[in-house]
Amino acid sequence: MLIKRISKHIYLMVLLLCISDAVFTDLGLRAGQISELNPLMNHVYFHTGITWFYLIKVGLPLLLFLFKAHIPFKRVYKPLALTLTLYLLVNGLHLVWFFSLHPW
Repeated sequence: MLIKRISKHIYLMVLLLCISDAVFTDLGLRAGQISELNPLMNHVYFHTGITWFYLIKVGLPLLLFLFKAHIPFKRVYKPLALTLTLYLLVNGLHLVWFFSLHPW
């Protein structure tokens, strides 16, 4: 029971962090304040278009979230925990950048 609750939350947290990463990245790129470090996503953003950028940035984690019932949680726990940690760090960097530009 506990594993099911944790698995639901970790998938949701990864999905929400991916969405916030996409939004913050888009805002930073439009403002010319940051650069996309992922070469593939940099190419998608500047050469394919913003729609594809969001589809990939949000679509892939959304697919993982939708298919989670078919993947044993024990099999993906460590990769999900690593992904969650990385997205927490990336979003933390976005927040540092955002609040350094917009002090309250």
